[in-house]
Amino acid sequence: MSDQALRNLDEVVAHSRRSFWMLLIMFLIFTTSALLLSISGTASTFGAAMLRLTPVFIAVFMGVAGSGMVGSKENKAAFKAIAADELRMQSLNGAYRVGFFAALIAQPVLAVLATSMGVVHPLGFMVAGTIGLSMLCFLGTFLWLDR
Repeated sequence: MSDQALRNLDEVVAHSRRSFWMLLIMFLIFTTSALLLSISGTASTFGAAMLRLTPVFIAVFMGVAGSGMVGSKENKAAFKAIAADELRMQSLNGAYRVGFFAALIAQPVLAVLATSMGVVHPLGFMVAGTIGLSMLCFLGTFLWLDR
């Protein structure tokens, strides 16, 4: 491979990791706001205010994630090479497992939390908590394993 191709591959890998970090941050924000919405009082007001800022978060995410990596044939080839990488596939498989078990473990824990805290909307609390926790575990594990 030439130096230009390797440099291009490194840029695409850095872009991919930056996109996954932004996705992790977005899920953290959305999960937090959804969990706060199901609790009564000021926490619910704060969660609603966070959700009103959703278009701003999405615009920032698209600005960071879509910064000039799409279009050229070299980038498309580099993206295909990264997607077909065996170590990345192993990282994805490990992250899928961790996310699945996090969803299984979260159910009883969130049920106990919902009943002990007196949550106004326990079903929404459990749904948001399960999806958010499993996605955060999946993305965090993937970023940890995919170095």
